[in-house]
Amino acid sequence: MPQIVQFEKPPAGMADLDGFITTETAQDILRSIGLVRSINGPAITMISGAPGIGKTETMMHYCRENPDSALYISIAKGEGNPYHVATSVLSLFCPYQKFGTDLTMIRKRVGDHIGASRILLVDEAQNLTCRASRQLRSTHMIYR
Repeated sequence: MPQIVQFEKPPAGMADLDGFITTETAQDILRSIGLVRSINGPAITMISGAPGIGKTETMMHYCRENPDSALYISIAKGEGNPYHVATSVLSLFCPYQKFGTDLTMIRKRVGDHIGASRILLVDEAQNLTCRASRQLRSTHMIYR
C-alpha cells in the first residue's frame, strides 16, 4: 500500500526592517562570521553551499548591520585576478580614483584601509585566481 510522506516545513520567520529573514542557514553563516570576529589576529573562514540558500543575502545583511566593521565585495567570473580584487577593495574607500598599476602599493593601501578592525567578505570566491586567493590570505582578508 502506498504511503504519503509528510515533509516538515520550516517555521515561518519574521523579516527584519530590511527584509532579511533569519533562516537556520543564515544563523549558521552569522555564527561562523561571529567566530572569526572573536579571534585575535588574522583569521579566515570559508562559507560554501548550494546556490539559493542565502549565502549572499546573509553576508550583505551582516554588512548592513555592521557598516563600520564589515566590507562586502563580489567577484564576477573573469575578474578574480589580484589587480582587480585589490582595486575593487580599494574603490570601497576611494571611489572614482585611479590607482595606477603598482600592485604592491595598491595592496599596501588596501591593508592600511582595512586594518585589524574590519572584516572583508568576498562573495563568489570561486572566481578568484590562485594568485588572488593567495593575496587575500597573505593580507588576512576574509572570504567565502
